[in-house]
Amino acid sequence: MLRRAALALTVLLAACGDGDLEECRALATAERDTVDRLIAESEANLLRGYALEPVEGTDGRFRLCAGGDGPLSLCAERGGKGETRPVAINPITERLKLANLRQRREALNELAERELAQCEVLHGRRR
Repeated sequence: MLRRAALALTVLLAACGDGDLEECRALATAERDTVDRLIAESEANLLRGYALEPVEGTDGRFRLCAGGDGPLSLCAERGGKGETRPVAINPITERLKLANLRQRREALNELAERELAQCEVLHGRRR
């Protein structure tokens, strides 16, 4: 784990070498931010009692499509509204997932704070 953190810090420092302070900060906190989003999603799932899953498909709009050498036809357009549908969850599994995410967030927070301090050292003096 420590070796992995040191490697991540080295990669971050190399990436921050030529970038600006805000870019460095964003890189330093990206994984922690992702885990924060997953924690919020898991907490919402437990409160609702179900998850929300994105629905792929059409949004009810059609357009004219050329069929190669053939005539024009109507084609359904995908995307658009960002609709979701409810999906059953196992509350026990969801609670375990949430506990693991919270534990992971603690470790990521320590790493992110160290990386943010390095960003300040590398880029803070230039301001």
